[in-house]
Amino acid sequence: MTTMSAVVENLTESATMVTNSTDITTAIMETTTAAVEASAAEQEMTIEDLRKSMDAFFLIINSMLIFFLQGGFAFLEAGSVRSKNTTNILIKNLLDILLACAAFWIFGYMFAYSEGNTFIGTDVRYICSMELDPAMYAHFFWCFVFCATAATIVSGAVAERCDLPAYFAYSIVLSGLVYPVVAHWAWTEGGWLRVNGYVDFAGSGVCIIVGGVSWLCRCCLP
Repeated sequence: MTTMSAVVENLTESATMVTNSTDITTAIMETTTAAVEASAAEQEMTIEDLRKSMDAFFLIINSMLIFFLQGGFAFLEAGSVRSKNTTNILIKNLLDILLACAAFWIFGYMFAYSEGNTFIGTDVRYICSMELDPAMYAHFFWCFVFCATAATIVSGAVAERCDLPAYFAYSIVLSGLVYPVVAHWAWTEGGWLRVNGYVDFAGSGVCIIVGGVSWLCRCCLP
């Protein structure tokens, strides 16, 4: 009887071990399958994120190259004025960038690139980037450097001929209203210039001509 009991106990233990082993194997397979599916889903998200990151990287790098124009303008203007006005012109260039960025961030970007009518953008969600998608931050920087370039073009034309308060007022108006409106005309789908077939080449019309016409208007003033 003792021997039979031992055999029965051994068989029971073996059956229990086989059952546990089967459960463990099933659990491992389920875990592995879930991990593979999760990895596949994560891989798809990673590829999409990589695409967006590369787009943002491309915009930021090119924006930085355009932003270097500010240094070129500063050197050009510093070499074109009398030595006593060098500090004045350099401060003017530095603060010009600051004021242009503030004006473009507060309401200029809304006027330029939000939905509205054929003349101007009117989506208030773009004010101060309140509800702006973080994926659009690189686009904002890209647009800002063009705006700052247009504003700085006038700086050399008014060197030694314009008071700082007047120049800063001009910079705010040009960066926050004049340039964004023209950019909306040419660079948005609903802009009236874009609708009528206008194609801008590398900012030559929107950026350079706006800055040049503003410079001409200032030179025509007494």
